[in-house]
Amino acid sequence: MSRKMKNVFITTVTCTILTICLLFASSRAYADVIWEPEDDFYGQHSSQCSVVERNFEANPPEGEPLKVYKAPDSTEVIATREKGERIGISHSYTDPAGREWGLLYEYGWAPMDYLAEVYDGEAFYRQYSGEIKQESGEADISKIPDDKDLYFYEYPGAEEGYRINKESDNPYYTMCFTDPEGHKWGYVSYYYISDGWVCIDAPDATFDELYPKGQNFSGDIGEIAPPEIIVEPIPGPGFSVALVIGIAVAAVVVVTAVILIVVSVNIKKKKNAKQS
Repeated sequence: MSRKMKNVFITTVTCTILTICLLFASSRAYADVIWEPEDDFYGQHSSQCSVVERNFEANPPEGEPLKVYKAPDSTEVIATREKGERIGISHSYTDPAGREWGLLYEYGWAPMDYLAEVYDGEAFYRQYSGEIKQESGEADISKIPDDKDLYFYEYPGAEEGYRINKESDNPYYTMCFTDPEGHKWGYVSYYYISDGWVCIDAPDATFDELYPKGQNFSGDIGEIAPPEIIVEPIPGPGFSVALVIGIAVAAVVVVTAVILIVVSVNIKKKKNAKQS
């Protein structure tokens, strides 16, 4: 092989190797994306997905279970959920027909039209947005007895609070709400990895201590009728990233081989011309 052809060969092979490395690097980056969450469809459409991070209840058409599909563009059913079953949704995606799909924390996608809202902090904020004030301050926890804990709630009036270990500093709140029974609440966005509403008047109080007769100002989502619409996946083209990468690599290899053959033929022609 002549020196010129060797240079061409080395240059072409180098370009091929670099191209393959770039392709696999992009493939590796793609693979990293789907770890959070671990879902192929999400990995391919993450820029089109929205964060939800809320709980819902399965609410499919009457007499049917909720079908959980592999993806919004796949007709493969990978699980079912019974009506009323609690379901956590991390992200949502809107398909070409305008239907919204929710990605379950466990796995799979379900139509958001078949998921009923569960009363939570977001529902509370929506219900009482006009009465929630932008006010900041600290909830004084210095007087909490040693045998009691600080309590955070997802929303004022929630029956279940979660215990938070008392720290040296007070929880700092940025929003306030006063419930019908006169309890003042503050929303704490961050307190040693925790967040939620704390009763400023009694930060160590349980639900029974705050509302010995119960409460009826929050927590009621109302009756939700089952949907009558039909929502099914719209099948996609079925192309995978791995297939596209494979085709691209094969194309690079073929082009490289053609270039080498053309260069080799031209060199032989020039050599023969000189000899004649």
